[in-house]
Amino acid sequence: MGKCAVLYECYEWQRQALQPVFDLSAWMMQPAETIVPIQRALQELGLRLARSGEPVEADLGDFVRLDVRGPLDVQAHAEGPFATCWRFRSSGGAPAPVVFVPPCSGYVAGITSPLIVRLVSHRPVLALDWTDARQVPKGEGSFHLADQIAVVEAVVRRAGPGAVVLGLSQSVTAAVAGAALAARAGAKPAALVLLAGPFDTSVGVHPLSSLLRLHRRTSLENQFTSIVPHRFPGAGRRVYPGLLQLWAYTLANPSLYVESTFGLFNELAAGEPGLREREHRDLHSLADVPAEIFIDTIEAVYRQNALATGRLQANGRRIDLEALAGVQLLTVEMTADELVGRGHTHAAVDHVPHGGARRLTVEGGQHHEVFTGERFFSAVAPHLDDFLEAA
Repeated sequence: MGKCAVLYECYEWQRQALQPVFDLSAWMMQPAETIVPIQRALQELGLRLARSGEPVEADLGDFVRLDVRGPLDVQAHAEGPFATCWRFRSSGGAPAPVVFVPPCSGYVAGITSPLIVRLVSHRPVLALDWTDARQVPKGEGSFHLADQIAVVEAVVRRAGPGAVVLGLSQSVTAAVAGAALAARAGAKPAALVLLAGPFDTSVGVHPLSSLLRLHRRTSLENQFTSIVPHRFPGAGRRVYPGLLQLWAYTLANPSLYVESTFGLFNELAAGEPGLREREHRDLHSLADVPAEIFIDTIEAVYRQNALATGRLQANGRRIDLEALAGVQLLTVEMTADELVGRGHTHAAVDHVPHGGARRLTVEGGQHHEVFTGERFFSAVAPHLDDFLEAA
C-alpha cells in the first residue's frame, strides 16, 4: 500500500473517530434550530412550575370562553365572599337550567370547562365558582360545609322546579343536600347527576377513605392546613393549600404528572402547545380552600358518613332525602379513581328515593377523566347527553 493510501486510511479512521465531535459542533452551530427552542422550553416550563403556587388570575368565565364554540351569553352574580354563580347560555330555547356544583377542593372550577361546555349545549348552566380562600380577607368570616350547602340551596331555588343538579367529586354532598333543602322549599329538581363523588364512604375499601377516617379534627388542622401569608388579602386565614393537593395528587398518580410535564416540554420545544399543555395547566390551576370546609367535609363524609345515614345537618336543618322522591338519577364512577372508592357514588341509588336511575362505570377511568380528557368525551359525555335529553 502506498503512502497516500496509508495516509488516506489514517484520515478516514480519524474522521470516523471524531465524527461525534463534528456532529456536536454542527449541532451547536445551529442555535436557532436546536439550542434556542430547548432553552426557551426549559425556561417556560420553569416559569410555569414556579407560578403553580400563585393564585390563578383567570376566572371561570375566562376558562369557558376559551373552550366554547359559537355564541355564548355569560353573566356573573356574587354569592357572598366565597362564591360566584356564573350563568352560561348559548343560543336556542330556555329549558330549566343545569346547576353545576364543582368541588371546593384545591383546584379552581375552571378546569371543569369541558364539562360545562358540554352541559351548555343542552341547557343554560348556573355554575358555581369557589373563591380562592387566600384572596378573601379574614374579616369576612369562615366558610363551612353548611355554608357551601346554603349557597347550593340558594342557586337551586333560583333555578326553579325542574332543574338538573350536577355534583362533582367533593361537591356531591353539598349538591344533594342543597337540592333536598330547595325541594322542601318548592324548587324540586327534576334530576340529579353525581360524578365520582363520595356519597357513601362505608361501601368497599379505598386507601384514601381509610386514611382520612383515621384523622381527627385537630390532626387534620395540624397536618394539612396552614396560615395565609401577609402578601395576600386573606392574610391570617387558615386554609388547606391547593399546592398541598397537587402534591397529594402527584403522589397518588405520579405517572400522570411525569407524562404531563415531559409532554408539555416536548410541545414547548416544538412550538406546538396541545393536549399536554392543557393538562399541565389544569393540574396547576390551584386555589386554597378554607380550612373549615376541608375539615367539615372529612368529618361528615368520611368519619360520620352523615349523608348516607341521614345524620347530615346544615345550620340546624336535617337533610331529608325523601324530599327528592321521584327525581331522575345518574351516577358515574371510574374504576381507576385515585380519590373516590368503588361504589361510593353508585350507593346514592340505594339512598335517594329516585324515579329512575342509571349507573355508569367507566373501566380504567381516572378521577380527572370524569370531566375532561379523551375518556370524558368518549365514555362519559355521550351518556350525559342522553340523560340530559331525557330529563
